[in-house]
Amino acid sequence: MKRKIVQHGPSTLTVSLPAAWVRDYALKKGDEISVERTRSGLLLAADKERSHGKKRINVSGFPAIIPKTIAALYKCGYDEIIIEFDDPVELERIHTAVSTSYVGFEIIEETKNEVIIKRVSEPSGEEFKSLFRRIFHFLRSTAEEGLEAATRRDTALHQKLVLRDKTINKLTTFCRRTVNKGMQQEYEYDTALYHVLEQLEKIGDDYRDIHKHLMDTGQRLSKPTINLYHQVNALLAYYEDLFFSLSLEKVNRFFEHYEDVLALQRKGSDDDVSVRYFLYSIARELYNLSGVTMMLHL
Repeated sequence: MKRKIVQHGPSTLTVSLPAAWVRDYALKKGDEISVERTRSGLLLAADKERSHGKKRINVSGFPAIIPKTIAALYKCGYDEIIIEFDDPVELERIHTAVSTSYVGFEIIEETKNEVIIKRVSEPSGEEFKSLFRRIFHFLRSTAEEGLEAATRRDTALHQKLVLRDKTINKLTTFCRRTVNKGMQQEYEYDTALYHVLEQLEKIGDDYRDIHKHLMDTGQRLSKPTINLYHQVNALLAYYEDLFFSLSLEKVNRFFEHYEDVLALQRKGSDDDVSVRYFLYSIARELYNLSGVTMMLHL
């Protein structure tokens, strides 16, 4: 969109703000906005969070999709969600989803066929940075302890790590909500950052599926697969390092290690095909993140 520059007095030039943007942030006369000069122009940022209002949806007859539906609306940034339902199974799924997955959301009202979920608190955009780092912390601890559990065939530890994935999911879901509400100021490209968060959750899911498989089968991994597991965990550590302190040398080292992982993958044992598949998936997802990570930092 284009705006005409209007002159007020001998040295003051002004432009009008887009009405839709003003509505999104509920701006009014006297409010302050930040103006920052960037390489490509000027960046205007509201000190308020973007308002997404409320959303009403009827999930009657669709109990299987309730968690995904609430997750989608939460990540979109809605502050109030009104859910219509028909039976106790649907109500139970609503309660389970809200109580386990969404930071700052609570059920504040419930009738025979309706639940109102509302934001009662929300970490500030300033807290995004530390919570984002926590995602990497939990991924690394899951990776390292998972290798220990696989080596020792520790079913109890595998079970704990399956549950830990819920924390990773909760953090990535919150961070995606923060991005969609325009509350994070750490990175320039929201779409790229959202993609990184999506992939980090998938990596957590792949580790979770390794734990589930080994917990269910009690399988003993071969030495080549244990070595592959170790090298994929190292690739995750390399990726975390280059994400938070990127240099071309670190990117090159990451690429070299990825090639080493591929070489190990090709030498695999058929007995460990499921675990090796998940490990390859983690490595591939990390590799695919390298380009968008360079876009965020170069």
